Amino acid sequence: MTSTASKGFGSFYAEAAGGEGERCNYPTRLDTYGCGCAHDCAYCYAKSLLDFRKNWNPEQPRVASTVDISKALRKVKAGQVLRLGGMTDCFQPLERVYGATRQAIQMMNARGIGYLIVTKSDLVADKVYTRVMDPELAHIQISVTSTSDEPNFLKEKASRPSDRLRAAERLSKAGFDVALRVSPYIPELIDIKALRASGVDKCLVEFLRVNGFISKWLEAEGYATSLYTQSHGGYRHLPLWKKQSLLRPFIIGVTSKTYKSLINHAADAGATAMTTEFFCMEQRSVNSAADNYKVISECMGHDVVEFYRRNSHGQGYLRLNRKVKEPYVKSMRRIAHERGMRFYVSDAHFKEACDNCCCCGLPNDWKVSRYNFSEALQLCKRNGSVRYSDITDGVDYYDFPWSKADGYNTSSTERKAKFMGMSMKDYIRYLWNTPTAGQSPYRIFEGVMKPDGRDENGDIIYVYDQSRTFVEQGG
Repeated sequence: MTSTASKGFGSFYAEAAGGEGERCNYPTRLDTYGCGCAHDCAYCYAKSLLDFRKNWNPEQPRVASTVDISKALRKVKAGQVLRLGGMTDCFQPLERVYGATRQAIQMMNARGIGYLIVTKSDLVADKVYTRVMDPELAHIQISVTSTSDEPNFLKEKASRPSDRLRAAERLSKAGFDVALRVSPYIPELIDIKALRASGVDKCLVEFLRVNGFISKWLEAEGYATSLYTQSHGGYRHLPLWKKQSLLRPFIIGVTSKTYKSLINHAADAGATAMTTEFFCMEQRSVNSAADNYKVISECMGHDVVEFYRRNSHGQGYLRLNRKVKEPYVKSMRRIAHERGMRFYVSDAHFKEACDNCCCCGLPNDWKVSRYNFSEALQLCKRNGSVRYSDITDGVDYYDFPWSKADGYNTSSTERKAKFMGMSMKDYIRYLWNTPTAGQSPYRIFEGVMKPDGRDENGDIIYVYDQSRTFVEQGG
């Protein structure tokens, strides 16, 4: 294994906003190695994106310049959290030679910057790193795609699954915030009992997404993808009903089908928070997914497509209206609070019911980005009104060109004409001051934040409209 360390690479630090960047809590990644990864996982989405551009070389990954990393970190404020290893594994074998990740962690420690590590390597649990990582700043996710060390069609070149699970166990016992990341989740390869045996109390699950690149590899390996029938975002996915059935074993002790029992079982199992999101229906998928909707309808006892069309606003992406959802959200919130759990809504509606700005369910004292409209909503609920200046702590974090926002639709002629000269922070301020825009605070929270004049800087002042929600101001 060699590396063109002297070349470096330009994309090691990306202030990536993503499709929901204005509400995302971890919008920036830092890659200490790039343009290739020694693990060279066949299903890797970064590989599928970079390979066709001739910008993927697993035999000679590039090493980010620590001088450039230091410069990039100067613009990051203490308390913010970076995703460490977003496009490639920051603990791939080259780390033993160059130590770029270790040096980056030391720099972030010195500046009080948090880091979310995602890795398939057991190196992260080595004493060198447990001594360097700050338990107050480090959040570690160890990817596990199989629970057996026997070779399989994934042909990973990373640490053995058993070594990863032991690494997660060691880190957890050492007091670090650790989660297992089953990504991609291929049920045939995962023994959930083995995951539980690690003693790690958190698990993130991401199902396999199939595009042309990945489908070609899977077919060559004899793995059928015929169940991946749902098309969305350029990928084929398992249908929702199949995902739901596969996820149930991850919930310890849950057998009841009612949401009330689910919440109580979760509380009994030690959960400290819950988040909920209602099913949304893309009308363009109705015909292609007719068989799946038929199964869902049979399970529910009525025609789910007709139900959504009757009880949703809009013509394309159907979300049940607030009146349908409200009694369920109220009930869930009441039960969660009675059981001493924090409550959150990941759904587009009723985010004012969240106990803090992070709908992922994280505690309020976690160092997440607060330059977002969800934070503004919480301030508006608490104080009765909110100004743009109330959420600008961290605004400079978004001082990069809108056109460079990773995941945003920046290619249409209309959007280029409107926003090409803006920075991302200018764009978010534009949304704040344009209530008619689909992603403005007024529109995304369905009028709960209502425009009420402008401040001395010309920015809209929003007030909490109690008539739009059951959540009391200050509650």
